[in-house]
Amino acid sequence: MVDKTMPIESRETLIQLRGTNEFNFDNADTYLGDFDAASEWNNDIENARKSFLHISSYEQFLDESKLILLGRTGTGKTSILRCFEHDVKTRAGNLRYDYVINYDFSEMLSKIVDYENIISAPQVSIKLVESFEVMINTIVMHTLYNQYGQTHLEKVKKYLTEQGLIHIRGFSSIVRLFFQAAEDMKGTFGEYASSVASVYNFISKATSVSYYEALEELYAALQNKKFLILIDTLNEYNFEKAETITIIKALISLCFKYYNNRQNGIYTKIALPSEVYRRLITKVPGKQQGNTVTIQWTTKQLFCFIALRLYAWCQRQNAPMFAFWRTFAYDDF
Repeated sequence: MVDKTMPIESRETLIQLRGTNEFNFDNADTYLGDFDAASEWNNDIENARKSFLHISSYEQFLDESKLILLGRTGTGKTSILRCFEHDVKTRAGNLRYDYVINYDFSEMLSKIVDYENIISAPQVSIKLVESFEVMINTIVMHTLYNQYGQTHLEKVKKYLTEQGLIHIRGFSSIVRLFFQAAEDMKGTFGEYASSVASVYNFISKATSVSYYEALEELYAALQNKKFLILIDTLNEYNFEKAETITIIKALISLCFKYYNNRQNGIYTKIALPSEVYRRLITKVPGKQQGNTVTIQWTTKQLFCFIALRLYAWCQRQNAPMFAFWRTFAYDDF
């Protein structure tokens, strides 16, 4: 049933599409886009941006105080993060951030969840927040120095050089430091002690005197600036494992820690599966519910999204369109 609140043109288009043979795709497996959002944005960012529908959840998540984005698999979490990143970089709208990176934590999280030696002890939870904070700060330093040309940051350069990170591409080497520290301590004091010692060992190695000097220089460089880190995560979690709960609680706590210290210029936003809300968010201290956006689609938005996808597909494939539809532009959706 077509939503009667839709523009008449969109309703007519969808009604006609149901009864026409004009849109015969090559096979039943034809997609009006890539199979997943990450591939779509990686392969063709301009078309992905054109095909993005600004639902109200996206507009809400733009609010600086909204730190957590919740949604079931396929509802658009990754697309919202990618569009957010694109709009900041292209200075679209009124987004007041000077720098942005979209960091996919999923591979690292899947490894940590399976690495039970690291986080099997309850005392590790607080130190995990500190470990993730060191990783994020180091990623910000690396991004400012390498991608944004802030090569005058001598103390940042010194720290990155000491850690062997100055010329790396991507952030895998930064994460690798964490696992190497865990391997160094594995079995040294027994399973329980080594899980604690692993995290402490990483923090000890990563937070030398030069780290704090670089961090001070970083905060000075970000004075009156805003650096946004968008954190994407796994779509599925095994909540039967204590490690999973510990990790997600640490990431959520970290987002609030950055927000409470936003005078330093670093902001974080994180996307999580909606089932996390029931399992974890209500257990994390703070007024987290007021800082959360849950992705919701109205019937009208779903129909507009389908129409937009068909329009974009026809444009890319040079497929025939109804005469009145040819008068449309992407912004009409």
